[in-house]
Amino acid sequence: MTESHWTPQKIRVHMFFSLMTYLFLILIRYRMHSIDQSISLQSVQNILSDVRLQYIISGKSVRKKLDSRNPDALCMAERLNLISV
Repeated sequence: MTESHWTPQKIRVHMFFSLMTYLFLILIRYRMHSIDQSISLQSVQNILSDVRLQYIISGKSVRKKLDSRNPDALCMAERLNLISV
C-alpha cells in the first residue's frame, strides 16, 4: 500500500515552506531595492541565481569567496554582504 503525498499535514508543510520562501524573497528584494530602485521580485531571483559561494580550504583554514560570471550580480552580492552570512 502506497502512502499519499497529498495528506492535509503534507499540504500544510508545503504551504508553510512556500510562505517562508516568499517572505525571504521579499526581505532580500527590500535590501536590494535600497541599492537599485529597479529591482523586482523576478530580477532578485535572476541576479542571485548567478552568484555562487565557494569555500577555499587550505590546511585548517577555510575562506569563503563569492563568484559569478555576471559582474553586476557579483557586485550586488558583495554590496548585500552575503559573504558574512
